[in-house]
This record gives sequence, C-alpha cells and structure tokens, in this order.
Amino acid sequence: MAERLAAVPSAARGAVIFQHVCSACHGLDRLQYADLLPLLEQAERADSTNAQKAHENAYRDLLSWAATRHATLASPIASPYPDPAAAKAANGGDMPPDLSVIVRTIRGGPAYVQAMLEGYRPPPPGLKLGPATYYNPVALTHHHRFHMPPPFHDGMDFGPYGQSATVTEMARDVTAFLVWSAWPHARARLLAGYGVLAYLAVLTAIMAGLTCLIWRCPPFGGEETQPGRRQDHE
Repeated sequence: MAERLAAVPSAARGAVIFQHVCSACHGLDRLQYADLLPLLEQAERADSTNAQKAHENAYRDLLSWAATRHATLASPIASPYPDPAAAKAANGGDMPPDLSVIVRTIRGGPAYVQAMLEGYRPPPPGLKLGPATYYNPVALTHHHRFHMPPPFHDGMDFGPYGQSATVTEMARDVTAFLVWSAWPHARARLLAGYGVLAYLAVLTAIMAGLTCLIWRCPPFGGEETQPGRRQDHE
C-alpha cells in the first residue's frame, strides 16, 4: 500500500482533499467536474491495482459529488453558496474566493498558499479574537485574523493516504492541486507544442529536399540547369 501511495501524484491527493474539505466553501468555476476525473482516478489507484476499477470508482464518485450540487460532469465546479450574500453570512462577512487561479493571482503564489494553510496558531497573549475568528501569522489579512477556520488537523484520514495525514502533507498536496487547477491543460498544450514542432521539422526537411531537387540538382543524365534558361542544343 505504501508503494502505491508514493506513486500517487501530490495533485491527485490534493484533488481528493479539495473535494472533501475545501469545496464546502470554495469553488473552481473555471473547471468542470469531468476535468478532475484523471486526478481522482490516480488517487483511487492507491486502493486498487485494477485500473478499470479505479476508473469506475472515480467516475461514480464524481457523479455523486456533482449530483449533490444539482450539477452534471459538464458543469463548472461552482461555489456551494447560492449567492454572495449567503456566502458572506456563512463566513463571518467574508466571501470565500474562487480557487481556480488563486495561486496565480495571490501575492506569494503557491509558497504563500501552503504556508498559510499550515500557519494557524493560538493567538499571542493579549490578542483577543472575535467570534468565529482565527489567528494566522502568515495570512495577508488585517492583524493576521481569519474568518476561515483551520481546514486541516493532524490525523485527518483520506482515501489516497490510506493512513492518517498531517497538516503539512495535506497543505502540500492541496497546494499542488491548486497549481494544477491554475494550468489544468498545461501538459496537453506542451505535448501539442512538441507535435507541432515535429510536424514543422518534417515539413521543413521535405521542402528543403524538394528545393534541392528542383533548383539545384541536375536532371538525370544531363547537366545542371537553371530555371528560366534553356540549354542550347547542337
């Protein structure tokens, strides 16, 4: 089991964490539910060596998750709240941001996101916190106060881990997932770029060969000729 777990990409484990923890407050409206199928399938392989079974389990899990939001696999992963007012009312007046491109837009990028997720601490002596307010010295907020409660705690258990995970592990993996979500099709674009370069290289070689054949190489059994000039025949 430990060997299979090590083979599961960090982003895949992070996708499961997002599904079971982060999606309670946040959305990914630039992604569709179906976009997560490859990652959840990879996570399922920590529990099964059967690729077909892993695919079926991941597909069934995604359908069930989407159904709880009255959505389909083609729907965007929207905020769980019906409108901004409801979101603010449930979160102490703060609007939980959409996380689609959070690592690209927030100051500090992925390093900050991971440090913030790990950074919750008891308030220092003399600092009083209001109701539903938490202290996070890493947070880019007024006096490092957050209305978002600590999302993780040591001992939380998720399928792709197979054992209790630590805050550091979960923060690392969900950050890796958010990096993936900011560029979800980066690998496909990279492969497409390589394909285009290979096509252009082959096309260039063909055109170079044709140019040599037409403009520079002499015809069979004769001398070299230049276009626009006729050979004199005796």
